[in-house]
Amino acid sequence: MTEQHSTTRPNRPVRAIMMTMGFLICGDLLLHWSWNTLATGPFTIPGIQFKHALALELFLVAVYLIPNAASQLIAGSHKP
Repeated sequence: MTEQHSTTRPNRPVRAIMMTMGFLICGDLLLHWSWNTLATGPFTIPGIQFKHALALELFLVAVYLIPNAASQLIAGSHKP
């Protein structure tokens, strides 16, 4: 007998979570490096720590995602 393989991928959520974490970490590193390189040199603004870059990125993501999710929920609730 032959085994039938399902067409769904069981590791798809794990892959999505890992890719999201990778993008967050890369974004944090880029934000941390760019702030500490550009802001502290010419503008004499104090540097930030990695945790501040993470908090800023999560804040920006939340500010972007919350209105988009709300508009989709509102648009979806008016469908007949």
